[in-house]
Amino acid sequence: MRDNTTILLVVSWALTGFALGANAALVHPAPNEVARMVVGPEGSPFGRFIEGAATDISGNFYTANYGGDQSKNSLAMVTPNGTAHLIYRDRDPNTWLNSVRSIRPPPGYKPHHLRLLTGDVKGHRVLQLDYTTRTADNLVPHSPVVSVRCADPGMLQPNDIAVTSDGHVYLSGMNYTQDSTLGDGDLWWCSPEGKARRLDVMYRTNGIEVSPENRYLYLSEANNRNGSVVTNRIWRYHIDSFTGVKLRNQRPIRSLFVDFEKLDQTQAYDVDGIRCDSQGNLFVTRNGLGQVAVFDLKGVLKFRIHLPAIQGVTNLEFSGRDGRVLHIVGSCQDKANATKGCIARWTHDSTGLEWELLH
Repeated sequence: MRDNTTILLVVSWALTGFALGANAALVHPAPNEVARMVVGPEGSPFGRFIEGAATDISGNFYTANYGGDQSKNSLAMVTPNGTAHLIYRDRDPNTWLNSVRSIRPPPGYKPHHLRLLTGDVKGHRVLQLDYTTRTADNLVPHSPVVSVRCADPGMLQPNDIAVTSDGHVYLSGMNYTQDSTLGDGDLWWCSPEGKARRLDVMYRTNGIEVSPENRYLYLSEANNRNGSVVTNRIWRYHIDSFTGVKLRNQRPIRSLFVDFEKLDQTQAYDVDGIRCDSQGNLFVTRNGLGQVAVFDLKGVLKFRIHLPAIQGVTNLEFSGRDGRVLHIVGSCQDKANATKGCIARWTHDSTGLEWELLH
């Protein structure tokens, strides 16, 4: 998500990363794949702020901003056949739901139980939605029990969410300004008990994801100068269940995973959503570039997925009945339908990490 809302943060420390020297030279062009549209601009029920991405054990897909630009407090489910259903609208019209993740409920839950986490940008909180019943056709989740998973007024947003298999939640956030300063981005950690703690202060942060086996945390960071985006990078942290991420001298240790200026000189295009497959490969949306870049565990670009009608690509997740269908969302490229949200699909040879964790 790119948001021009001004949110102030007083920065009391500066944290320095430790670079690996990733992508030290420009790489040769990677192979290209093409996704197919399943929700196009004509008749789309989604607004241009379509964001967030999640799946469930049946392979349904979940995303935000159902009902147009003024419905940023809504979530929808998209079935494998492409039919969209509203499943949640927050009572507060000022609520802005920008991220969605699906997690496994505690032992003893029924097979149809659905638990979603969704980040409220304006409320600086993460909501937990528990669906224990379905509509008469046993399809659409109905009437969730809503609780606050974690919250802190010091959070910049949250923007996007990553969740470990044992219930640790990580949050990114940003303050979009003409000239980025340290503190326009942050990294937060919510423990399984619901305690929120800020881990890092950075430039604009956005895409975030954990790796298989809860080993790594990936986080994107961007920097603006004179109204132009001049850097886009992805950092990697080692996850620690006691401190959120591993520390050195009480500061987070992070290493450079991808530098898009060194990779292919596309640093002007923001990283937005990040998701892992079950093998640990990273699928990274490039907002404004109309594509998804795919990296292996060493940060090597494997291929790109081009999107026929989505320019402002925001987020993605694997779903489908076998967990291999990558749903990709964003604002439609068609200028005549600039306020519409579109969804594309691409089929992978491996399952998604979130889908695997649910089974």
